[in-house]
Amino acid sequence: MADIKTTVENLDGDQVELTVEIPAAAVKSEVNMAVKKLAKDVKMPGFRPGKVPRPVLISHFGIEAIHAHALEDALPGWYTAAVEQSGIKAVDKPEIDFEQIEDEDKSYSFKAKVQVMPKAKLGNYTGLEVEKEIAELEDGEVDEEIGRLQKRMAK
Repeated sequence: MADIKTTVENLDGDQVELTVEIPAAAVKSEVNMAVKKLAKDVKMPGFRPGKVPRPVLISHFGIEAIHAHALEDALPGWYTAAVEQSGIKAVDKPEIDFEQIEDEDKSYSFKAKVQVMPKAKLGNYTGLEVEKEIAELEDGEVDEEIGRLQKRMAK
């Protein structure tokens, strides 16, 4: 996941928009994994489980459905990698704007708007003076407390 390219754009308030570009090799890998997963799960007459060829799966389900399945599996990981790579601290679920994969041999990109930790605004904190409070005890208060503790701990 280190090959993804992430750009961060600050929006109003404490929101940012991540634009994430996934290289073609990673897209192709995710589509191939989706095909393998689908081939393992589907039962088609004439083929052993897990042995359905890719062209037969594509003709039966359609490439769009396979791409959608690949996106469903890959988007959470791609988003997490983009957040880690950009160094933002997301505090809410993202609003992801994505398109279907058109060609698995080309790079893929999506955008995610997310709320981030607000930046602290410091006021004037230098030069403040605080009075130190001094605890004053009267004669015998310490001895009374020691006596109470001794009675409580006695067997």
